[in-house]
Amino acid sequence: MLFIYNSKVINNENVVKIKAGKRSLKEAILEVVGNPKIHLNNIGKHILLTSCESDNSDAIADSLKTKYSVIEGKLVDAINNEPIAYGSVGLSGSSLGTISNQEGIFKLIVPEVYSKSSEVLFSHLGYEQQKISFSTLNGHFSNISLQPRVMSLPEVVVKAIDPIKLIEKMRRNIENNYFMSPSYLTTFYREGIDYNDNFRSLTEAVIKLYKSPYKSVSVDQVQLLKMRKVSNYSSSDTIIAKMSSGIDASLKLDVIKDLPDFLFTYSTYNNSPSYNYKYIESTIIDGKMVDVISFTQKKNVVDPRYAGKLYITSDESALVRVEMCILPEMVKNATDMFVSKQAQYMKLTLSKVDYIINYKKFGDYYFINHVRGDIYFKAKRRKKLFNSSSIHTWFEMLPCKIDTVNVAKFSRNERISPHTVFSETVFEYDHNFWGEYNIITLEQKIEDAIRNISPKIEVMK
Repeated sequence: MLFIYNSKVINNENVVKIKAGKRSLKEAILEVVGNPKIHLNNIGKHILLTSCESDNSDAIADSLKTKYSVIEGKLVDAINNEPIAYGSVGLSGSSLGTISNQEGIFKLIVPEVYSKSSEVLFSHLGYEQQKISFSTLNGHFSNISLQPRVMSLPEVVVKAIDPIKLIEKMRRNIENNYFMSPSYLTTFYREGIDYNDNFRSLTEAVIKLYKSPYKSVSVDQVQLLKMRKVSNYSSSDTIIAKMSSGIDASLKLDVIKDLPDFLFTYSTYNNSPSYNYKYIESTIIDGKMVDVISFTQKKNVVDPRYAGKLYITSDESALVRVEMCILPEMVKNATDMFVSKQAQYMKLTLSKVDYIINYKKFGDYYFINHVRGDIYFKAKRRKKLFNSSSIHTWFEMLPCKIDTVNVAKFSRNERISPHTVFSETVFEYDHNFWGEYNIITLEQKIEDAIRNISPKIEVMK
């Protein structure tokens, strides 16, 4: 059992003696710490110790009034007024940022030191980038319209693009385009489970990542800063509660650090690619022209592979976005890739997998940005002919702040395993919980579900 705590709350140097006797683990810890206002939360094989005072929502609200400014709004298409999901919202000249949710809603919290003369940049794939002064947006809800980018004739240059050469050039330029030193990423993470289209679980956390350099064999490390969770499980939902954490999956989806086979245009066996590649079009991301390459596994490749699109900048040959899935005709055969152990009374079959991976430029280099995974299963009770259910698990991760100075690995006591299953941990759900951290705003559907089940929320004491 390992303990996680803030050394500003608990003094590491104190030497404490306590009398022998029988105590619960909680009683022993509180006696050693000497502070009855400490919260104890169990996370896998770790115990997180936090100060009650740090969770005071009124104090957080007062802090926000004096130290931070907030902008809120909705990102929409200027032509049809439809919401723009996962649009980028960032503060110009800094690494602070967030994204809009699936309903186009966003919220950006900015320290006052940045806010007075700053500009906010709004962008999304295929749209003109828009820049608005922070003072114009501050203090009220704004509807931000993005204009679809229509490629003009002078921009559309008919060129014979060899997709394989483009991918190979992208790989050769990795050291020029991506940060090659360690960095800290303060990251918002959330994962959820829907069962038969009904809300079952939501877990959210702010984690700090020690991001090892690209082209390094060192693994990334995870430090938990803050977390909340709400669930609505019934007694028959035990199979859902045991699904693995998506933090490890989010880290592994950094395809620049862990290059997948579709970024190698040749086979190690016969020097022939396992995929078909095709140039599709050119479009705009964050004001940059990008070439879009499709990839799909060849017909003679029998194992399930990914198919999707690669977005590579025309000027720097940097990979800035990947959309990928498992082909529908192959997805059933990929079940064992996602289910490590089947329950005796239930059979899970994979029905759909979708991933989106984004990279964003801060300063001179690109860093991993928004990552999202959606995984769908069909669940059928064994020996029952007409009793199937649908399960949708999803996760997403968004770095909201990047630090590249004085970066060091976390100590053993500070880090948690990326395999930690947060869904097995109970926390109080507090709508004012996040304070100054930038997060992805919850969709209304999830907010409504949380309100409806609020009497069922358990609190760890």
